[in-house]
Amino acid sequence: MWRRSIKRLHIPSPAPILALGCLAAITITEALTSFGNPRAGMALYCALLAALVIGAGFLRLAPARCLLLGVSLAPMVRISSLALPLGGVPPALAALAAGIPPLAAGAVVVYSAGLSRQQIGLQATRLHREGLLGSVGLLLGPLLYLAQRQPPAGAPSLSALWAPMLALAGVGVIEEVLFRGIMQATAVQALGRPGILLPAALYAVLMGSASLFVGGVALAIGLLFGWIVQRRSSIVGVALAHALLNAVFILSSAILR
Repeated sequence: MWRRSIKRLHIPSPAPILALGCLAAITITEALTSFGNPRAGMALYCALLAALVIGAGFLRLAPARCLLLGVSLAPMVRISSLALPLGGVPPALAALAAGIPPLAAGAVVVYSAGLSRQQIGLQATRLHREGLLGSVGLLLGPLLYLAQRQPPAGAPSLSALWAPMLALAGVGVIEEVLFRGIMQATAVQALGRPGILLPAALYAVLMGSASLFVGGVALAIGLLFGWIVQRRSSIVGVALAHALLNAVFILSSAILR
């Protein structure tokens, strides 16, 4: 009889607590890195990454384990941008180079979590709709530049424009694969539909070190793109939109400055 009672006990999922804890830890670490001691922040990010990966190995519940693996990509993004020796590289190309290690780590997470191509949104059923959705980036790019009223560091002249545009377009695609593809898939698997909030918030924290305005915009775009991916089960449209947004933003910085 007591065995039946034990089986009926509802053990709440640790995923919501883990998600809030990860968000708080990454927010504190990013604040230390951006506004305090970058070396201490780097060390804390490395410790956080190790804790997430090791903690995932101890969890038996698959959704919670996959959640930690997905969230581990956020520290990986910042560690890559801080640790790679890219001081003499143009900012746009440096951002693209810094995105390659997290993308490789993302492939490991996909394999370890058993995620399918469909789960991370690498599919497009109606290409014309994906293209229409992607064209939103053409509008958002100049609007964001005008709203920020400050050219990005290293804004190129028109004569040296194509390499930064292509590089930042690639950065946009990588970020969507990592945050709206892999990380959102693991978060939704563990938290349900509210899981789209976690990758959007983490993305805003990492981007918000530049300014509160950039962080707010990143949060709004992350929530919008996350909602679209959740409804359409595809990241193709939002990846194209993000790529065009970045490319047109850098184009606007050269034309309107």
